[in-house]
Amino acid sequence: MVVTDVYLAREDADPAVTGALVADAVPLDVDRVAFVPLLSDVPAALVARARPGDLVLTLGAGDVTDLAPAVLALLAERADA
Repeated sequence: MVVTDVYLAREDADPAVTGALVADAVPLDVDRVAFVPLLSDVPAALVARARPGDLVLTLGAGDVTDLAPAVLALLAERADA
């Protein structure tokens, strides 16, 4: 699982609520959860963890929808290598 920073729409930031806090709360072994603060770094982090047969979901708000094409492109590059 890869968790990025919290997306703020219209609300003010709450410094106590962060992506790291969310990642730390995931009930998985620490080696199976990564906090990646920059959205631009998430596709590479996902692809590094993905294995054949895995289902990769991108869930969230805002520009998280931009991740899927980047993830697919990196997976295609990996398949061609």
